[in-house]
Parts: sequence; structure tokens; C-alpha cells
Amino acid sequence: MADSYISLLHDSDDTLLPNILPVVWGYYDNSTGLFKENCVSLAGLCVYNNDEIIGDIFPYDYFVSDHIEYRFNKNIKGDKCEFYLTSILKAYPFPIINNEKFIAESFIWNRIALDHKTLYINNIFLRKIFLKQGLSNQPIWENNPHSSELFFNETTNQKFSYSIRLKNSAKYIEYARRNKKNILHIYNNSINKQIFALGFFFSLIYKLKLNLKQNSIILKLHSKLNKKNNKYWKKII
Repeated sequence: MADSYISLLHDSDDTLLPNILPVVWGYYDNSTGLFKENCVSLAGLCVYNNDEIIGDIFPYDYFVSDHIEYRFNKNIKGDKCEFYLTSILKAYPFPIINNEKFIAESFIWNRIALDHKTLYINNIFLRKIFLKQGLSNQPIWENNPHSSELFFNETTNQKFSYSIRLKNSAKYIEYARRNKKNILHIYNNSINKQIFALGFFFSLIYKLKLNLKQNSIILKLHSKLNKKNNKYWKKII
């Protein structure tokens, strides 16, 4: 972990805009060791390589909230650039899960948001490049089922909106079942037992949709293979 007072987690192909660090430091309060307004993080905007802003801009140029309330409950879309106090990141380490390589960054941002605030400004901080082989184009949730189970369980916390809690309760149950856990174990580990029954019902629907999607993909592949085979045999005949 860095020794600086402020840290930023970003992908290796992302680049900070020129001269943005002095802007970030301008929001740091040396007297408190926090960002202005007693915040532990500062969030700004990101752009694509063509300078188009990614997702939504913030509704105000300067306001205080937190990752759960604004990124989830208010559904602010698109990647954002968030500087955090290094001391806070050290206090909220990423979990290490055997044989898995990914857990969403927002897993940590959500934990921090339960106790701390973020200062949001409409400054552009970061330029992002999305590669075809990048994480955004991979089935990262399916490839890391234990991390996904943990993530979705924690997003049933009461601070999240009811619709998010219900949806993610279903996903938590589905991933826990994929991880070969029995229903009693899943219930006992559930953070939000009040909506567990509804979550279980919707997890069955979620699984049915996944099965239908997989069957649809298989049918399409089968249809393409049949067409190719028919063309091949027509040429021979």
C-alpha cells in the first residue's frame, strides 16, 4: 500500500488527466487529514479515449454523500474516479478468496460508505480505455462465484434501497447454491433474513432465466452448425 496520504486504484491502461493532482490536493484539508467536509474520499468523472464523459455527471458540482446512496440508490451510471485516504484503504482491505482472482472494487467502497462520506465534484479526473480482453468483457461474476456470493450478500444491507436488497438477495442465494451450500447454511449466513423468503423465490426465477439464456445460446449454435453441415453436404452431393 502507498505511503502517500491519498491513494487511487485504477487499471493499468487508465491515465490521469494532466495537472489533475494539484486539483485533488486542493480538496485535502491538512488540518484534519481529511478531504473537505470531513470526507474520506473525493469522486470525479471519467472520460473515454475520445473525451466523451462516461455515464452520468453528478447532479451538483459540489456535494457530500456516499457510494451506496449515490452510486446504487440514486443509480448514477458509469465509471467514476475516486481518490481515498490511504489510511482508510488500509483499514478496509480486499478479502482474499482462494482460487479466485476478482471481487468488485465497490465491495470495499460499500463497506466504507457504511461509516464514511464522499465529496463529489464534476471535474474530469481520469481517461479510461476499455480493451476487448478487459474485465468488462469477461464473465467475472460467474468466474468468481464465492466473491460474488459475498458481494451480493453484503448488498442486502438495510442502507440499500428495497429493490436492490431484494434483487441482490436472490443473486446471493443463487451464487451460494452454486457454491454447493445447503439452504440452511445460506439462510444462517444471510445478512438480511427479513427478505430471505422473497429472495429465495426470485432466485428460482433468476436461475430459470439463466437456464433459458444458456439453452437459447446452445440452440443458436446448434442451428448454425446445422446450416454449415447442410451447405457442406449440398456441395458434396
